[in-house]
Amino acid sequence: MVARMSSDAHTRCVDMLRISLERNPRAKTLIRALNGRGCLTTALFFHCVDCSTHNPLEFGSEPVQQGGGYIPGAGIRICEEVLQSQKHMDETLAHELIHAFDDCRAQLDFANCDHHACTEVRAANLSGDCRFMNEMFRMKFGLKAQHQTCVKRRATLSLLSNPNCNASKEQAAAAVDRVFPKCFRDWAPFSNIPT
Repeated sequence: MVARMSSDAHTRCVDMLRISLERNPRAKTLIRALNGRGCLTTALFFHCVDCSTHNPLEFGSEPVQQGGGYIPGAGIRICEEVLQSQKHMDETLAHELIHAFDDCRAQLDFANCDHHACTEVRAANLSGDCRFMNEMFRMKFGLKAQHQTCVKRRATLSLLSNPNCNASKEQAAAAVDRVFPKCFRDWAPFSNIPT
């Protein structure tokens, strides 16, 4: 029998997830939108897991470095050993809920690089991941179109984890560039980019 990496990390993740689901305005808006479209989200939709010992069939062949992942038909996995703060949980949950919402409304084909690129653009744009302070902590500074630059960079990095889209960074970036004008302006279910 293999012990959990840390039951403390799991308990902390579950507590932060509960707080996000109860208090985070982005998460609440996305859950209402999912429920409104008949894609019900129940407690069984959300899972805190130790991603360092993940099932390769669920997350791809490489260990997950992100805070979580959306798996069509299975829900959202939050990587309990990666979470750094409640803010990190809030942004990770919003990011993955955007993927769930996009899949619900458009039946995404994650093997289609343009589909995947679009949902990654939307998630980076709407989740709070590209906030100015986040970029400062990443040592990514720029004055011109900083938010758009971040969204493109983060979407490209996410696309590189898809075995169908990672032939090269250039190909992943090309997929992001193809969908960016339309997907960056798609704020659904929000009325604008949440602050």
